[in-house]
Amino acid sequence: MTIKINIEYIESLIELANRHDLAELEVQSDDKKVAIKTALGSAAQTVATFTPAFPAMASAAGLSEDGSAQADSAAGSKDEAKSSKAEAASSPYYQVTSPMVGTFYRSPSPNADAFVEEGQRVSQGHPLCIIEAMKLMNELESDVSGTIKKIYADNGQPVEVGQVLFDIET
Repeated sequence: MTIKINIEYIESLIELANRHDLAELEVQSDDKKVAIKTALGSAAQTVATFTPAFPAMASAAGLSEDGSAQADSAAGSKDEAKSSKAEAASSPYYQVTSPMVGTFYRSPSPNADAFVEEGQRVSQGHPLCIIEAMKLMNELESDVSGTIKKIYADNGQPVEVGQVLFDIET
């Protein structure tokens, strides 16, 4: 059995994982599966594995034969993300972006207070939100000290890699 591997595609996935400090990135197509695991923030320790996958997995993952994502029906959330990006692009503040695709949560639990509110002063390392990805809760902390000027995402909203979540005045 011969399996065709697109090295440039795998290299672009590794670059994407490193650029966004992703711990793990996995892509599946009809007969292929590529898993990239990194030590966060360390490009030198990136590992890529390639294994055959079951055809049913590709359609369940929403991938086409070449490994690219197929269009989904979440056009509404994508439109919201685009308008948020357009508004955020002109911001003079430090912008905190989503490091991964997932669901944005403002508080650690449904009944708890939000981590931050607009106008609140935060210090470096202060928790800002949680992004749930594949049933893992990833706490996002502030990289800078300052005042929260704008919160772009709503609680429970899907977010994309690179989507602006917060403006912080430093």
